[in-house]
Amino acid sequence: AAVRVSTPTSAVAADLRRIAATVAITGGAATLAAVIIAAVIAGAVARPLNRLREASRALASGALDQNVAAGGGAEVADLAASFNEMSSRLRETIDTLAEERSRLGALLNSSVDGLVALDAHGVIRYLNPAAAAVLGEAGGRPFAEAARNHELAALLQQALGASRTAAGTIHLPTRDTWLLARFSPVQGGGGWAMLVILHDITDIRRAESARRDFVANVSHELRTPLAGIKAVVETLRDGALADPEASVEFLGRVDAEVDRLVQLVEELLQLARIESGTALRVTDIAPREVLAGCVDRFSHMAERSGVALTLNAPANLPRIQADPAQLAQAVSNLVHNALKFTGEGGEVVVTAARDGEELTISVRDSGSGIDPAELPRIFERFYVVDRARSTRGTGLGLAIVKHIARAHGGSVEAISTLGRGSTFTIRLPVPATAATSR
Repeated sequence: AAVRVSTPTSAVAADLRRIAATVAITGGAATLAAVIIAAVIAGAVARPLNRLREASRALASGALDQNVAAGGGAEVADLAASFNEMSSRLRETIDTLAEERSRLGALLNSSVDGLVALDAHGVIRYLNPAAAAVLGEAGGRPFAEAARNHELAALLQQALGASRTAAGTIHLPTRDTWLLARFSPVQGGGGWAMLVILHDITDIRRAESARRDFVANVSHELRTPLAGIKAVVETLRDGALADPEASVEFLGRVDAEVDRLVQLVEELLQLARIESGTALRVTDIAPREVLAGCVDRFSHMAERSGVALTLNAPANLPRIQADPAQLAQAVSNLVHNALKFTGEGGEVVVTAARDGEELTISVRDSGSGIDPAELPRIFERFYVVDRARSTRGTGLGLAIVKHIARAHGGSVEAISTLGRGSTFTIRLPVPATAATSR
């Protein structure tokens, strides 16, 4: 027997179409779901990575305050934490370096010595303000060109050629400045190959010159009376001692020369004490009393010279803090000079007045006056104008006046017209709570 089962092909085709449609729909749905899930996962990972990338770019451009929020999984969170730690440490390191650089810059800029850094070709790569005051704004220029001094250029070539320190004392005529220049090679300085130190020794040189002048002036002033005394002694020893009249005359000359020596020594000692500050005994004084005492002291000298000596000082002058003896010495020196250079019929006026926070004491005369060319130097030690040499002064009187005024925190100045007289003015500070003299 036989059993025959059959299905129409159209039905099979329809079933296959239904199966294919079901598979297609299921596959599309699965693909769409996979794409959506992949996009979500990728976005969750990419967003923190993008933040890290943007933060890295900002950090590279100099914005050091970068922090990235953790997210996107453990791995991304670890990466963000590492980035934040790196950013923090980098910020701390740069802040430390900036602070050290600022300190170093402040030290270099505040140095009174000129500091210049050169490269291997002698070009200036750095200079502090003290060096700029000597060389000008010379950054990026060759040192030899900026210095314009062959001695400095020779020292630089010596240091570069021998790779060792070279030093020397240099005079800059255009600035009347003396420099102690030192060129030292720099090891491990990057672009800096040479450090130049310019130490200003102008004040030291001037002090040495002043000391030499002082010794020379003292020697000159001592030599003249000593030579006179020696000449008189030799004359007396050669027979003049037997002549009573000549002996008396020569002894008088010796006495005058000894008096001059004593005056010179006393004034030198007084000047030294004033400069050291040990000569002042400051107290509260009435300046008019001091001035009246000085005028009274020289009244007889003025009368003998035929000069009118007057005091013009109000009774209500403020009291000041001063050494009465030293102030009297300063005014006496000025009055004595005024009388010495004022002829018969002239006048000398001592004036005192308050000028704001200062007390001015002026001594004006109608004498011969001072040449304008000599006026700036009259307060120097041993400086004597030509017309004064016949008076045989020591040249220390006005120097003493200047140092007494400075020791009291004041100053002295002179105004003079040749042939019409001079005015010397001492200015002293008046205390804020100064009482009025009675």
